[in-house]
Amino acid sequence: MMEILFLPLDDRPCNRIHPALVLEGAGLRVLSPPRSWLGRFLLPGRPDLLVPWLRSHAGQAHHLLVSLEMLCYGGLIGSRSPALSAAEARKRLAVLAELKRASPGLRIWAGNILQRLSTTVTDPDTLDHWRNIFAWSVLGGKQQAAPSPAQQVELEALERKIPAPLLASYRACRERNHAVNRAALELAAAGVLEHLVLGQEDCAPFGPHRREQASLTEEISRLHLEDRVTLLNGADEIGTLLAGRILAEEGWPVPCFTPVFHHPAFRRAVLPYEDLPLEDNWARHLAVLGTAGGPTVSCYVHHPPAHGLPREETDLALLASPPDAPPDDFSRELARRLEQGDRLALLD
Repeated sequence: MMEILFLPLDDRPCNRIHPALVLEGAGLRVLSPPRSWLGRFLLPGRPDLLVPWLRSHAGQAHHLLVSLEMLCYGGLIGSRSPALSAAEARKRLAVLAELKRASPGLRIWAGNILQRLSTTVTDPDTLDHWRNIFAWSVLGGKQQAAPSPAQQVELEALERKIPAPLLASYRACRERNHAVNRAALELAAAGVLEHLVLGQEDCAPFGPHRREQASLTEEISRLHLEDRVTLLNGADEIGTLLAGRILAEEGWPVPCFTPVFHHPAFRRAVLPYEDLPLEDNWARHLAVLGTAGGPTVSCYVHHPPAHGLPREETDLALLASPPDAPPDDFSRELARRLEQGDRLALLD
């Protein structure tokens, strides 16, 4: 039986259980480290145990599906802490090249995250800091794109609300994590990684992540990695996406999904906590799966009422609020096609 080594982003079901279910449903054997090594909520995982675990099992595996956050920092929450140096993170990342040298037939599929526009929330005080850093990040991005004196005054006032050590920590994490993302591109260029997904965690149309994205995109182009690296909005779905890609590589007929939007204008809407129009983000997700000659499946994309979307003071809402299509028409169309026996999916 084909064996897959799986190192998830963290211990939550969407990251730990769902990708494994996809692979096991196809009859593949999934081997993961003990859950206690993956951390829990604010407690980071144990890369000191995970690295030896990878070394001991890689020789018998056909594929390795790995979260670079877990490998380098002990998970997503750990990636927002400055406790680990960039040098140590890159040292852990280099283990993948070591595994590939020792087992050239091992195919490594990796995901990594571009840091969100703020910090981790644990209590009311950190929630205030989260809001201020998010607003500061977005406003700083706007100021860089279109400077104005009034905006600069507002930016400086926001910065005074944020404790200096916290802001320094946030900046240090961004710099370190960006360096690790660039190092991951080097692994892809060297053939260590089959495919790398760089997911943008919670963001907005403006902010420091835009500079990071531009830098990574330029490097992807320079290294001719367009077919091996995908940048998209998202985080927790990356493991499941790459599980689907592994199935496609093993000959499973992954479906060809075509979207049917609740309202056509919604195609170009930018959702809260994202910076790509929905249609573009959809295409990037499907590009990870690749094409494997599967059946065509219509995916009905239902969106919430524009007035019901969460709004923050920093442009988190839809940039374009499309009129709402009558939900009855949408559900009737779904029901009609189901009765006809059509292959359908629903994205809500």
